[in-house]
Amino acid sequence: LAAGGVLLSERMQWIPFGATFLVFAFAVVASVPVTPAQVAARLGLAVATVALCWAVAMAGLWLRRVRPAWLLRALPPLRAVQRRPGAWRDAMVWWTAGEVALGVVVAIAVAEALGLGHAYWAAVTVAACIPRPHSSGFVPKIGHRVVGTALGVVVAGLVLGAAPPPWALVAAVGAFQFATELFVGR
Repeated sequence: LAAGGVLLSERMQWIPFGATFLVFAFAVVASVPVTPAQVAARLGLAVATVALCWAVAMAGLWLRRVRPAWLLRALPPLRAVQRRPGAWRDAMVWWTAGEVALGVVVAIAVAEALGLGHAYWAAVTVAACIPRPHSSGFVPKIGHRVVGTALGVVVAGLVLGAAPPPWALVAAVGAFQFATELFVGR
């Protein structure tokens, strides 16, 4: 999954690059025990979630095509993303995919061997820190990710320490995730 995420990310020129979200989503879901009786309901929930996410993502495109005047003033113009059809013929892309896959496996193995809880966080960290193939200046980007993660842990500690009700926690996580995605894209 990690290697496939890198290959797709480089081909589609995703921003941010990489398999971080794929690894994170898969690892979290895989860490929750499920009985055979729950599989159909959980699979249905996963499919519905993907459909909702796709609809939300496509809403921006639909709104831009409808072009209401208030929206045109509020939204910045879209910039074209250049796909990279030849990415899968690039040896560096395959090398990076292999690095991420191996790094994820080793990170989980080490975290499990040390008895750390939530070992998938180690896998997510590896996936987040591997730079795009042929990228320059990746050391500062890794630094940004480390600082951003540390700040996120502090904010999470403050929010969770306040023991908000579940609805407020869900709202806060949604708002922080939205802000994070906007910031990371820049």
